[in-house]
Amino acid sequence: MGSHLYSGIPRESDYKELIKSRKYLDLDFYSAQFLENHGSDLANYARKWVSSPLHQWSRKWEYPYVFDQLSSVLNKKDSAMILDAGSGVSFFPYYILSKYPAASVHCVDSNPKLSEIYRGINQKSDGKVEFRISDLRELEYPGETFDLIYCISVLEHTDSY
Repeated sequence: MGSHLYSGIPRESDYKELIKSRKYLDLDFYSAQFLENHGSDLANYARKWVSSPLHQWSRKWEYPYVFDQLSSVLNKKDSAMILDAGSGVSFFPYYILSKYPAASVHCVDSNPKLSEIYRGINQKSDGKVEFRISDLRELEYPGETFDLIYCISVLEHTDSY
């Protein structure tokens, strides 16, 4: 598998290697702490989606993969503007800020109920994530605002690709 994860469908052996790695265990620890600290903020959200996003079957590969890709750029920059397109709510943007405090993470989702959840989490967190309600097809940011954009498990929930 090497130090960076590859795109595409992982082999079972790569997947098993990953979930034993320091990379994954660090994500897992942060996710558990995040859920413990913000469980009350996430209670209603978890009823509809999932209580622990990292432990969804595909996300065990997706989060480490995306973090690897982000890190390959962030390790070379002093700061960066990052967009989480179709963010939902998870530990991940806060994890990025914990590793790269000079970064700025902006989350966008079409669900207006998420504003209150982000507000509650931001009040209790060191890193602040900006959240906006927006359709991904009509973002309210000027062109070239972001250095990096990621989208995790979103497109399959849209009806117009």
